[in-house]
Amino acid sequence: MSNKQRKINLWRDIPLYTTETSSNNLANIVFPSATQAIIASLKYFNLQRENRIALPDWSSYSVIQAVGKILTPVPLKEVLQYKISVSAILLYEQWGWPFSIDVNEIANKFKDNVIIFDCVDSADIVNSKRYELLEHSKNAIVYSLWKQLGLKGGGLVKIMGEYLSFEPTKLGKQLNDFFWINSQYDEDYENYLILLHKYNIEHLHPELNLWLQSNRLENALKKECELRRNNLKIVLESDVTSNWPKWMLNVYKKGASPGIIPLLKGMSEDKLKKYQSFFINNYNIITSIYHFNWSGNPLYPVYEQCLAVPVHGQITNIKKIFEDLRMQL
Repeated sequence: MSNKQRKINLWRDIPLYTTETSSNNLANIVFPSATQAIIASLKYFNLQRENRIALPDWSSYSVIQAVGKILTPVPLKEVLQYKISVSAILLYEQWGWPFSIDVNEIANKFKDNVIIFDCVDSADIVNSKRYELLEHSKNAIVYSLWKQLGLKGGGLVKIMGEYLSFEPTKLGKQLNDFFWINSQYDEDYENYLILLHKYNIEHLHPELNLWLQSNRLENALKKECELRRNNLKIVLESDVTSNWPKWMLNVYKKGASPGIIPLLKGMSEDKLKKYQSFFINNYNIITSIYHFNWSGNPLYPVYEQCLAVPVHGQITNIKKIFEDLRMQL
């Protein structure tokens, strides 16, 4: 395969388009990024530095950095083990895999805390009903239009069933705290209006703004779910997933649409690197060696190393890929 062919990343980076235009104005509820949506949800509940938030093991640097600007992060494992008092907890649907237990069971464990459900990878989240019956009164559900649809940033947050409006003045003090341009400018927040008018800068990437005006979000997510589930169906029909726990098949049957799957559990890092080379050299697919929560239960996680492999909508030849992979195992 030619190295000039475009590489496929773990997360979709080519936008998915629909033929239907948007039926409502999304620009006022779309944040520059999902991390900004998380920050806004924490501020909505008036949480500050003296408050502590429990984070799952292996949380991403961007999440740790984002919540660390507002609260004091504490590992969830230590909170559960030593009964440490916290004001909030962030729970991550890893790579778009729903939890193996009902969300109300989780919420009951933290009924006095703010709960942030990090669903940034879950393309089915807008059309899914798993959070509709959530009884917990202080919860936020965060979406990422980048990770779900390959757009130029974009985050949404639902607070107790209603989308939170984006208000730039309530976010960071540096432009790169909330603009898609990030490090291109380092002026202080006070120069925001000057730059906005002088350079016609918007808080959303121009390509994201155009997409929101000309596409219907719900339909795009539905299409991405179909593509992911078609790929996952083929993967499940191969025996490379024979060591997956039962809950993963159960959530698939209920409509789960993860964009990344964990493979080759229990293999050494050297062997995982060998299969990384297989994917990149033969199919230009980027994979990563990560830790996955094989229990699916955020309260009793079982993390083990694996090869994270994309199955999102940009993958169009999944059957051939896994036939070849099976020959290598």
